[in-house]
Amino acid sequence: MERNGYNIVADKALNRLNIQLSGTFSIEDALPLINRINAEVVKLREGFDVINDVRELKFVDSKAAKEIKKGTAIIQSKGAKRIIRVVGSSKFALVTFAKFSNFNNSNMKIYYAPTLEDAYKILEEK
Repeated sequence: MERNGYNIVADKALNRLNIQLSGTFSIEDALPLINRINAEVVKLREGFDVINDVRELKFVDSKAAKEIKKGTAIIQSKGAKRIIRVVGSSKFALVTFAKFSNFNNSNMKIYYAPTLEDAYKILEEK
């Protein structure tokens, strides 16, 4: 099974957090991911957007899923305005991240897009 891969970068100029996840994630993989989210999100201003590209994500075990859900909560608590999840044709990514998206009493909006181009179009609709 392919191991995890992630790239998390705060774009200060666009006030955007770019997250790309691929492969498989265990709890050992998820903890550094959450640390990286914490390190990057502090570089952004409240009201930032997130593009979360999960098209290449293959599997997340249940313990890792709980940690990744904490990452979404961190993003919310730091003032994210929108998360656009790029899921491609991956039903796994769509179903998995839909479970992470139940945030009551939140002003943060979550959208799903099949491609990065579609995600950028959503961002243009400010």
